[in-house]
Amino acid sequence: MKKTEKKEATVKLVSNALKILEILSNSSKCGVNELAQTLGCQKGTVSRLLNTLKNEGYIIQDGENEKYYLSLKLFKIGSNSVTDLDFNLADLPEMTQFTR
Repeated sequence: MKKTEKKEATVKLVSNALKILEILSNSSKCGVNELAQTLGCQKGTVSRLLNTLKNEGYIIQDGENEKYYLSLKLFKIGSNSVTDLDFNLADLPEMTQFTR
């Protein structure tokens, strides 16, 4: 790494947990094997992350096929944070397509 580059400190497990949430948000349901392969992690690590996310209420495990999917907890968190935002949607570049 060059002296001019500054690498921010990160926690790999937290990063992987967030990646799991992102993967689950883009697919209907995933199992441990699929997630481990996608993340390039050991199945044991992914299993522990999934158990943590499940215990905290962020994901649900299907009782029949044992695959995981998102709960509504993230929707609730996102909905709560939107009310605190103070911005003009028309000023956002992503919104210009709707104003034309």
